[in-house]
Amino acid sequence: MVLHDYRYTNIACDPGDLGIKYLRNVNGEASFADFESIPTFESTTSKDDMVEMSKQNALNDARSDANVPHITFEKVTAIPKHISQIFYPVWVVRYAYGERMYMATVDGVTGKVLSGRAPGDALYQSLAMTGGTSVGGLVAAGGLAIGLGMGEGAVAIIGLVVGVVILGFTYRFFRHGSEITEGDFDDKRSTNLRKELKKGLNIDLGGFRI
Repeated sequence: MVLHDYRYTNIACDPGDLGIKYLRNVNGEASFADFESIPTFESTTSKDDMVEMSKQNALNDARSDANVPHITFEKVTAIPKHISQIFYPVWVVRYAYGERMYMATVDGVTGKVLSGRAPGDALYQSLAMTGGTSVGGLVAAGGLAIGLGMGEGAVAIIGLVVGVVILGFTYRFFRHGSEITEGDFDDKRSTNLRKELKKGLNIDLGGFRI
């Protein structure tokens, strides 16, 4: 049996490129402010949608807290106790570095960084680009040479495809891999090599998807 209270927060407006979806700080005191002098975002989420999302979140958390490995029957009910719309202060900082624009958002109450994009190590990017292009080129050229020498077209194609995948992954890392990203970005690049390789394999070749 699970009997708990759960709190769920979700941004009610379109955050754009701010990388904020959830409220990190749920403790504090509410205060009144003159919203005419403060830039705010219009709400794009209805109350009914918010209630439904809160219910689903509470149900998922309850199942996780119950920690039952095998379920043959369950009856779970979520009862909304309170729902409110809060205007939360967030500072948005944008800056240029190396001819590229970056941003960061800061919690207006706690002063902590909520999300942002920052430049990574340029030397690391350059070394990865050099090594990746070298390996990709050698694999593609080696596959073609061996395949044509043996008269096996499949070997040549496989070598070429693997080389192109390595080059694609190298460019992806050069473009985004060394960029530090924090927050709830939908296109957030993972630092996990396995996940990035899986993304890099999604390329189109002549109408075929690999």
